[in-house]
Order: sequence, then C-alpha cells, then structure tokens
Amino acid sequence: MNILSASNTRYVISLAIIVIILLAVTLPLYIEINSLKDEISKIHNDISTLNANSQQLSNSISQFNSSIIQLNMAYKNLENRYNELLKQFSSLSESIKYPITITDALGRSVTIVSKPTRVVSQAPSITEILFAIGAEKYIVGVDQFSDYPPIVKDLVKNGTIKITGGFSTVNIEAIVALKPDIVFMTPGVQTPFVYRLAELGITVVALKEDSVSDVFDSIMLVGRILDKVDNALNVLSTMKNKITYAFTKVENYIKLNNITRIKVYWEVWPEPIYTVGSKSFINDMITLAGGINIFSNITSGYPVISSEEVINKAPDVIISSDHGGVYGTPQDVLNMIRNRTGWNTIPAIKNNRVYVLTGQFGSMFIRPGPRVADAILQLAIIFYPNAFNMSISSIPNIISVPFNVTTYISPLIIS
Repeated sequence: MNILSASNTRYVISLAIIVIILLAVTLPLYIEINSLKDEISKIHNDISTLNANSQQLSNSISQFNSSIIQLNMAYKNLENRYNELLKQFSSLSESIKYPITITDALGRSVTIVSKPTRVVSQAPSITEILFAIGAEKYIVGVDQFSDYPPIVKDLVKNGTIKITGGFSTVNIEAIVALKPDIVFMTPGVQTPFVYRLAELGITVVALKEDSVSDVFDSIMLVGRILDKVDNALNVLSTMKNKITYAFTKVENYIKLNNITRIKVYWEVWPEPIYTVGSKSFINDMITLAGGINIFSNITSGYPVISSEEVINKAPDVIISSDHGGVYGTPQDVLNMIRNRTGWNTIPAIKNNRVYVLTGQFGSMFIRPGPRVADAILQLAIIFYPNAFNMSISSIPNIISVPFNVTTYISPLIIS
C-alpha cells in the first residue's frame, strides 16, 4: 500500500513537472501568438485605412480629371462653334446680296428684302452688338436701359436715337412711328411683342442668348443682316482670343496645383432667390472661367431656389449684382447676403469670397453681347487670382472697375 502510494505521488509529481514544463514552453508562445494576432489585426486595420485612403484619392483624382474634362469640353465646344461660323461667313465677306432669308431664335423664317438702314434695338445687349460691328449709324431707336457704350445716352439726349420703351414694356406705337426697316429683339418676355410687330408688317428678328455660343451666332446674324460680316468676324476673333487667354491661364493653374474647380453660386435676385441654371449664357461664362455653377443641374435659365439649397451646396464663391439700387447700396447687398440665417457655414461667407459687381462693370456680366468675353476673363481673375499673379485678399468684395491685365489684348472698347 505504501509502495502504491509512493508510486502515485511520484506520478503526480512527474505530471506536475510535465505541466510546468509545458506551461513554461507554451505560455510565451501563447503570449507571442496573441501579440501576433494584435499585430495582424492592426495590419488589417492599416490595410483597410490604406484602401479607404486609396479609394478617396482615386475618387479625388477621378473628380479632378472629370472637372478638367468638363472645362476642356466647354472651351472645345465654343472653339468648334467659332470655327464653324468662321468657315460659314468667310465666304460672305463681300457685300450681301438681298433679299436674304434667315431663321431667328423663335424658329421663324424672316426675309430681309433690302439692306436695313433704320434699326431698332430692344435690348442693351443688342445695342452693344450694333456698336461693336460698326452699325451704330443705322440705329433710330433703343430700349430705355441701353447705356453702353456711353455715347448711347448722348445720342438719346440729342434726339438722334429715340426710346422705344423698356425691356419688358415695349412701346409698340413708338417703334411703329420710327418706320424701322428691322427690329432686333430677344425671345422670352419679348416674344409676344415680336409677333405683334410682325402682324403690323414690321420685320422683326429675335436673337438667341441662352449660351456664349448663342452670343457668337447672334453677332454673326446681325452682321449678315446689316452687311457687316467682316466687322462681326473681327469682333468674334477678339472675343475668342480673350476667352482663350482666360481658359489657358485657369486650366494651367488648376493642373499645376492639382486643385478642384471653384464652386460658384450666382444670385440673380434676392427676393425670391433667383439663380442661374444650365440654360443661361451666365452658366457658360462661369464654366469657361473655370468655375462650377452649383445649380447647373437645373435645366431652366433662371430658376427660383431656396436658401437651404445654397447652404447645402456650399459654394466657394458667391457673385451678385447691385440690383440697380433696389436693395440699397452695394454694401447693403453684401451685408444682406452675409447675414442670412445659416449662411455663416458657407465656405464663401467664411472665407470672405462674396462679390458684388456694380455699374458698367457689373452690366457686362448680365448682357449677352460682345463684352461677355471680358466678363469671362474678369470672372477667371475673381475665381483664381493666383493664376494671374494676384492674391485672393487683393480682390475687393465690391467691384466696379475691371482688373487690369496687361498681358492680353485690351478689353473691347466701343465708342
């Protein structure tokens, strides 16, 4: 019995020794395995983070490439339209032979029997086109808002040119009394007046204005109708050079610095809030200047939007006009935008990039005429001042005079 007990004791001791030895061997291994598991888990987390960062980087690169492609496409489309017009009208550089039949912005077929020498312009942009192509001597009437070039007001004051109503309050009787050979108008609010004048036997042509390409088309159409094709082609050439300059500077700057394009909110009117949709020449100007219109997804020209929509889209830059003094001084307009409820979170507000465009400087941005090229260049400077060796802080919030850019062709001055 004692022998068995002693044997059992030795067995237990041996077993204990074996367990101790196993623990001594396996415990560090167990600790090492757990540590290794932690390392593997950390590596997995790092890989997940790396994949997420890689995806984010890939998305950023994709967004950047898409942004550049959109910018290039906008310019290429305009360049193609310019080349088409150049090819189409270069063969018409000799005197136009009348009668000619054209299709206007309303799809109407209009025949001009002979060269017009008495012209009525019912929009400021059209008046600017007429002066730009050297057809000012034919003007007998303009709308009450036509004020550029400055000589227009002098000609109205001395009675050489008569006022034929407002933009949306066309004075039919005044136009008829002038016995015009042709009246140039715009579609939209003036459409009923186009048909009314046509019913009275007056030749009326509505000009396209929904895009910068439309502006090019309209300049050439007016040039053709008034036998000023060469002058119109020269105007287009000057405009294209300016737009090309602005586009090239901005494109190079964006690529060099690998940045995304500026998001822009354009306020047309504050109450209710009107902005710019894709069917507007202003949308084209924003794009050609390197910006992204935050409401370009809206297919109408000038949609009404909510304050919350602007907040959610977080624009980098906000552009507004002085609204003709309806809302006080330009500073009052600036303060109105800055102090709207919830707008303090918008990057443009936080970074002091709200700009109010005033006076004749401001008018070039809202008139689909020959000065849109200057407007595009000025917008490019406002959006990307560093591309033009300027700083963001050097751009005032209220802008009334053009920025001086000495390295491009002088702005289109018509007198």
